[in-house]
Amino acid sequence: MGNTKSKVVKVVSEVKENQDELIINKLGMKRFLDSISLSGENQIKEALITIKKDSISALVKSPTNTVALSAVLTGLFNELGEIGIDDLSLLKSALNIQDKEEVTIKIKDNKLNICSAKTKASLLLRGSDYIKNKAKEEDFNKYIESSKGNEFNLSSEEIDRINRVYSLIKSETVTIVSTNGNSVKFIFNKLDNEIETEIDLDSKIEPFKVIVNSYLLIILNFLEEATISIKKESGILYILYKKPDLEIKYILSTIGK
Repeated sequence: MGNTKSKVVKVVSEVKENQDELIINKLGMKRFLDSISLSGENQIKEALITIKKDSISALVKSPTNTVALSAVLTGLFNELGEIGIDDLSLLKSALNIQDKEEVTIKIKDNKLNICSAKTKASLLLRGSDYIKNKAKEEDFNKYIESSKGNEFNLSSEEIDRINRVYSLIKSETVTIVSTNGNSVKFIFNKLDNEIETEIDLDSKIEPFKVIVNSYLLIILNFLEEATISIKKESGILYILYKKPDLEIKYILSTIGK
């Protein structure tokens, strides 16, 4: 999993007249791919990616079925429709080795051709009958709606602090609790040892207590900042990362209260 804490890059430099190809900034595309790949037991290795005139998007779920996410990269593109990639790591590597920052992506003979200057790659495309990890959009949106309305923001400094505390104990779970609605505690337990950090909130929320897998910390570390929404009755933790050209929505299953 890469990191969104990079300079803003131009997503696309040119919309081609040939509707089967486009020229895109490889760093912008890699940032999108990093956002949907995750890591470890939740690593997403394949995806159906939809390329429209104004966006590149994907809606995927992890192999453990405990994380689902939607990522939308906005910009000016040619509409290539839905393409199936069965090796996201290979696609990222194919972008990385390109000689120039501006890369031509073209679909021909059921292959995704990537080239710039003298370096080329050709990746076989797959259909929706082969790639099975697309989340159901209706269910995904229902989970998000059920979790909205009790939210707080985390700055990059606060995320760094939470991760520093977590790194001292590296527990398998994290308990997130707000008893008064004015602050939120992140509590880590391992072998009867406990460490916590408290985040003061700008606005009051409803009190709650949930337990989630500590994979949450990997997601937060990937993000520059985040909005987290939790409702006791939903059983879902919702994370939103939103920038002018990239929006990512995560939902994580809670373990308990």
